[in-house]
Amino acid sequence: ACVENGIQTGLGTDTGCPFVTHYGIWRELAHLRNFCGLEPDRILHMATLGNAEIAGIGDLTGSIETGKAADMVITSADPLRDFRALGDPALVVSRGELFDHPKVKRFKVVEEVLDRFMEQGRA
Repeated sequence: ACVENGIQTGLGTDTGCPFVTHYGIWRELAHLRNFCGLEPDRILHMATLGNAEIAGIGDLTGSIETGKAADMVITSADPLRDFRALGDPALVVSRGELFDHPKVKRFKVVEEVLDRFMEQGRA
């Protein structure tokens, strides 16, 4: 309803909640595509520059531009085709430091439950 009415909407996870993983933002993006019908490029904009603008730091981060913080996630697949690519980055650049194929502690049971929920939502 917010998006339909032109209300700026941000995205993010709250890892203090049950069944929310620190590496699972892709699920929220997929949810917006699957259940709200938003286009992938609009969703990625909401999650990057849109979030930065809401936080009042759009002039510092949120897009790749001269003079902005160079924080990036580089994936081996196109996240516009499959948001899951964001859950397994090939390279992360944070504050100018490179992290090649960063590893995170994954929660298999949580992922299995969430995957079943995601599959049910596609029907």
